[in-house]
Amino acid sequence: MNITLTRTINGGISNTMSQADYDTLSCTSLKGCPFIGYTAINLLHDLESMYSWKIRPGKSVSIDDFLTLCNDAHAEVYRSIFVN
Repeated sequence: MNITLTRTINGGISNTMSQADYDTLSCTSLKGCPFIGYTAINLLHDLESMYSWKIRPGKSVSIDDFLTLCNDAHAEVYRSIFVN
């Protein structure tokens, strides 16, 4: 997957991905997740909300680099979903 996250100068976060990547993440359920309907795209949005401050304003990072910045156990468990 080719996903890029960009933090705007004013602190907002956006991501760029193909429609196929979005569809794949939207249909990928997380193994062991107790929440019904929670998919990989939900996890990505949650990680963006929690860790976007680690991206310097005005800069872009790949999803792999972002997950490394997160340094979060949940991000590591599901890294293969986003990076492959």
